[in-house]
Amino acid sequence: MKKQHIAIAALMLLGLGGCSKEVVEENSRQANATLQVRTRAAGDEATVSYPVSVYVFQNEECKAVQTIAAEGQSLNVALTEGTYQVFAIGGAGATDYDLPTKEDATTATAIALKEGRQLTDLMGARSTVTLTDGGTNTLTLGMERKVMLVQSVIINKVPASATAVSVSIAPLWQSLTVGTTYSGTEGTGTIVLTKQDDGRTWKSTEAQYMLPPSSQPATITVNITTDGRTNSYAYSTQDELEANYKINIEGTYTEAVGVTLTGTMTGVTWQGERTIRFDFDESGSMGSTTETEEPSEPDNGNAVTGKVPEVNTLYQGCFVLSVTDNGDNAEVVLVSPKEEAIGNSRAEIDRDTSIPLEQYIEAKISRTCTDDFSDWRLPTLAELNLLSSVYEVFNRVVPTSSPIGTNNTYLCTLDDVVIFHRLAISEGFTNQTDFTAKDLVRPVVTIHISKE
Repeated sequence: MKKQHIAIAALMLLGLGGCSKEVVEENSRQANATLQVRTRAAGDEATVSYPVSVYVFQNEECKAVQTIAAEGQSLNVALTEGTYQVFAIGGAGATDYDLPTKEDATTATAIALKEGRQLTDLMGARSTVTLTDGGTNTLTLGMERKVMLVQSVIINKVPASATAVSVSIAPLWQSLTVGTTYSGTEGTGTIVLTKQDDGRTWKSTEAQYMLPPSSQPATITVNITTDGRTNSYAYSTQDELEANYKINIEGTYTEAVGVTLTGTMTGVTWQGERTIRFDFDESGSMGSTTETEEPSEPDNGNAVTGKVPEVNTLYQGCFVLSVTDNGDNAEVVLVSPKEEAIGNSRAEIDRDTSIPLEQYIEAKISRTCTDDFSDWRLPTLAELNLLSSVYEVFNRVVPTSSPIGTNNTYLCTLDDVVIFHRLAISEGFTNQTDFTAKDLVRPVVTIHISKE
C-alpha cells in the first residue's frame, strides 16, 4: 500500500511538472512590452483628422487595431518584445468607410469608401519600432495629408440653355491602403455644378476631397449639356496635381474658344501657390497648356473701344489706377486684383535656378494677371507710390482675397531695374534690388481706349 501511494505521488509530481512547463511556455508568449502611440500634424499650423485608426503589424501579420478618437488622446498597445510596423490612417471613420479588422487587415487592404459617402480629409503615417521586454516605447506619428481638396469650381457665361454642368478629374487613385499607399489607378472625381440666379454662372456648392492622380499629367474635363447633347472640354495639366493642395478652378465660356479656365493650387501650410491655365476649343478636343498667355490681339496690343472708366473704379475686374486723356483716346493703367509671393529671393534665383530673372518674374506675372489683356508688367516705382496713396479705396472697390496693406512689399521697376519697395503712406523705406521670397508681385497693364 505504501508503494502504491508513492507511485501515485510520483505520477502527480510528473503531472505537475508537465503542467508547469506548459504554463511557462504560454507566459512567454504573453505581452511583456507596451507601445504608446500619439499623433501630430506634419506642419506647424496643420491639424490632424480624427478619428485615427492605428494598425500594428509584425511579419505581415496584423497584431492590433486601435483608434485615437480625438486630439490630445493617445493609446497603449500591449505587445511582446520585437520589431513592429505601425500604420495610422486619419480621417476615416466607420460612418464613411469599411475599416478592416485585425483578422482581415493586410498592408495592401484598401480603406473602402461606403456607397453614397464622400471622401474625407484622409491622412496617413507609418513607422517602424522595436520593443524590449518590460519597456514602454512612446511613438509619435507625423500625419501627412493624402488627399487634395477641390475647394471651388466656377464656370461663367455658360449658355442659358445649358441644363447641366460638371467638372471631372482623372485618372485618380481609387483608394488609400492600410499601409498608407494608394491602390487602383482608374479613379475619376466628378463635381456637379449648380446654376446660379443669373442663369449663366454655374458653381460648386461645397468643397470636395479627392485622391491625387495615379499618373501625370492628369486631365481636367468640363462637361456642358445643352438640348440633351454634352460637349466636353478637356485639358491635360502640365503642373502636377498633388495631395495637400487646395485647388480652385474658374472658367469662362466663349463661343469662339469654348472654355478658358484658370486654376490656383494652394498648399495648406507648406506647399506655396501656383496658377494653372487651361485652354479648350469649341470642338471639345484636348487643348494645349499655355503657361504664358499669348495676346488675343497681338497686332493691336491692348487697344479697345468704349467708354473711358474713371480713376479708382473697376474696369474688367481690375482697378483703374490712372487715366491719361489724349483727346479721342485715353491711356489707362489697370492693377490686377491678384498678387503672389515671388517665392524665391533674388540671391536664390541668381544662384539656384536656370531661369533668368526676367523669365522668372514673367512666370509670376502670368499667374497673377487677368486674361482680358496682354503685356502685363511690374509697376513702376511711381505707379506703386500712386497705388500706396489709394490702397484703402482699392480694398473697398476690388473684390479680392488679397487686399493691399501698408506692410506689403512689392516688386517694381526704377529705370528698368527691378527693385522692391514697401507700400506705405510714410516715406523713408529704402529701395533695394535684393528682394526676398516673401515680397509680392501684383502686376499692372496699360491699355488704350478709343472713345465711342
